[in-house]
Amino acid sequence: MRYFLLFGLVFTVSASNAGTLEKCQASEQDKAAIKSCVDAEHSKTGNVLRELNLAAAKAATEKTKDAGRKVPLRHYRSTEAHYARNRAATCNKRPEGMERQACETDMNSVHIEELKRFIAE
Repeated sequence: MRYFLLFGLVFTVSASNAGTLEKCQASEQDKAAIKSCVDAEHSKTGNVLRELNLAAAKAATEKTKDAGRKVPLRHYRSTEAHYARNRAATCNKRPEGMERQACETDMNSVHIEELKRFIAE
């Protein structure tokens, strides 16, 4: 099961890896404008991710109290750990700058969707 989740995350990131960078390159022609676009997307996903992490931690705590078991909290923590490892493993291979920032933005977007599903459960 974990293998399929990891494969799904890696496949999703690989498929959408150039998503932010390609989107910015399609809308902007100047290198400075492309960098500005990537920076804006990175900031936007970072802010959304911070808010959702707080909401997901709160939801995990409430689910843990309601269930009387620590399974939801462990699930949330393991999801966060997997995200951090996968993001580091994938994005640290990229050169510093726009490519790495775009990779981090795409990874953040994937993790945002995972957190939304976790909160909705």
